[in-house]
Amino acid sequence: MIEGSPSKEIYVREQLTDLIRSWINFAIPLGIFIYLFLAILDYVVAPHYFKVFLIVRGSISGILALLWFLNNLKRNRVLQYAIVIVGTFLCAVAIEIMIVLLGGSSSSYYAGLGLLVISVLGFVPVDMWAAGIVVMEVFLVYLVPILLTQEITDPPLFVSNLFFLTSIFMISLAWRYLNQKKLLSELSLQYDLNQEREKLRQYSDELEKLVEQRTRELNKSERMLRSMFDNANDGILIMNFEGRIVDVNKRACEIYGFNREALLDTSIHLLEAEGGRTLWRERLRRILEGESLLFETTHYRKDGSSVILEVSASAVEIEEGVLIQAFIRDITEKKRIQEQLLHSQKMESVVVMAGGLAHDFNNMLSIILGYTELALADDDLSFETRQKLARVEKSARSAAQLVRKLLRFSRREKKGEPRPFNLNQVVQETLDLVSRNLPANVRVRTELCEEIPIVKGDIGDIEQVIINLVLNAKDAMPNGGEIVIRTEIGELPSEILEVERLKEGKYVHMSVSDTGVGIPPEILSRIFEPFFTTKEKGVGTGLGLAMVYGIVKDHWGHITVESDEGKGATFHVYLPLVTEVSPSSLDDLSDRRSGGENILVVDDDPLALELIKEVLQGRGYNVIATDKPLLGVKLFKSNLKKIDLVITDLAMPFMDGEKLLKTIKDMEPGAKFLVISGFLEEYKDLEADGVLRKPFDPIDLLSMVREILD
Repeated sequence: MIEGSPSKEIYVREQLTDLIRSWINFAIPLGIFIYLFLAILDYVVAPHYFKVFLIVRGSISGILALLWFLNNLKRNRVLQYAIVIVGTFLCAVAIEIMIVLLGGSSSSYYAGLGLLVISVLGFVPVDMWAAGIVVMEVFLVYLVPILLTQEITDPPLFVSNLFFLTSIFMISLAWRYLNQKKLLSELSLQYDLNQEREKLRQYSDELEKLVEQRTRELNKSERMLRSMFDNANDGILIMNFEGRIVDVNKRACEIYGFNREALLDTSIHLLEAEGGRTLWRERLRRILEGESLLFETTHYRKDGSSVILEVSASAVEIEEGVLIQAFIRDITEKKRIQEQLLHSQKMESVVVMAGGLAHDFNNMLSIILGYTELALADDDLSFETRQKLARVEKSARSAAQLVRKLLRFSRREKKGEPRPFNLNQVVQETLDLVSRNLPANVRVRTELCEEIPIVKGDIGDIEQVIINLVLNAKDAMPNGGEIVIRTEIGELPSEILEVERLKEGKYVHMSVSDTGVGIPPEILSRIFEPFFTTKEKGVGTGLGLAMVYGIVKDHWGHITVESDEGKGATFHVYLPLVTEVSPSSLDDLSDRRSGGENILVVDDDPLALELIKEVLQGRGYNVIATDKPLLGVKLFKSNLKKIDLVITDLAMPFMDGEKLLKTIKDMEPGAKFLVISGFLEEYKDLEADGVLRKPFDPIDLLSMVREILD
């Protein structure tokens, strides 16, 4: 028996149930027809009972119709057998009514009972037990009413009828038995045939599935290998022993810029750069001899440009002969990055050197500026001498700005603190720097408002804004042109103030205009997006204008751009005014409060140490000075509770300022410290009361000292 299929017994029983149901559907309509058709006989034989018999025949026909409906309502073996038995009984009762009315034992209508049994047992394949019930109930329905209600007037005729009916019943039972046996045998054989047919079908399905699975696996394997070949990250070339390409993947086509058909049957020799063709012949010989090679070479692309490749090649033997398999990787970008890395390493050396130079310069500039300002404070100086010292001071301050830029370049100084400045002066100084990088056919013109108010911010950042806008304007004029920088006092519309959440009032307005190609309208709204650029690959990073936008926003300003394609572009920068500017000149030195406190000064530079000592002593302070940090610790310990303030440099030998501070703090937690250095960002966790960046003005030193002591 096939797994999942019913047993033979269940199969036969279900088939019999279906046959019984279908034959009932046939037998009931036939019975209804015969019942109604025999009404003609009633009209001829018993016209006086015609109406009564017609009612009986109509009633039994209706009952049979109801049984037909129940038979079709549900498939159930018990229901079908009940319909056969009940239906037969009701039909027999109907016939018996007509027999009794027509004389009982002498009525010829008893033949109807024989027809009923023949019809039921002949058409409906019921089991023998059900056939016996049908025969028995029909026989009793005929015999019992006659015996109980009728007087047998002609016994021989009644006995003859009984024997005739009995013979019909026995023949019908024998017929049912033979037919049922034959039917069971046929169903059993049909079951066996179905089982064998199902096995054959299953074997066929399994064979088809197996063939389909193997075919699918073969196709899958082929597709997988082809997909791996076509979608490999490296280019793959398959060549014959002559070096002609017989197959190539997508990545290789992308590397060379050719389609697959153009590369097929092409000699790899033709793609080699001039210097590598001789080497390729030697490499081909070594590969065919069985050696696997890994080498770098230069090939040509379709557009004529060269590409640097890393090639891994080996020979593969197949039935048709020998093929060469070569994996190629584009390392052009890798080589460029390696060159950049080498350049970065060189620049890092420059950065380290710049930081060291800046530190030394800071010390020297502090001394120059300090003594210059002290000299300028002398009222007995002649006008000519004062002018010369002012030039020295100006040059020293310019040098200090240069050192500040060196520190930024060496990444040893963060962005400066916001400070008031004159925008016109920053524009002029920045143009002096950037004009050297402009081609001869690019002119720069300025229209600066003379009475421009003071703004506040980071001068280095504003310089970067001007540089980026000027260089951007230069790039927009490949054939040359004019750049115009204007400054004026302006206001922002109220809607912009509301949207950007800016302060109301006057703004310094700086515009940078060019006569270049202009900006297309469709990209005008995107030019401040990071990494957005219209320049060629490798020319621009797309960060220049994004940086400008960020700097302006950091200064609580606003930037817009207007452009007509082909007529140039104008960038408008708005920076808020400041109403208060802190005095920073030595003219206010006389207003500073002096003091008489004890101050310990530690700095490894003797000149810087002498300057600080002279400035402080000039204002009445008692100064203990040393250029040795270890000695400074001893001096503090010997004057414990007497030192009001310790001023120290940070970068010193043997013991830096940070360690000096911690050592003294351990001795006296309440000690006050002022730290002076050019590298404050390298010491983030200092517990100092004040910090002062080199180079510094004497007035800044005195102000900071007084602020800490007070």
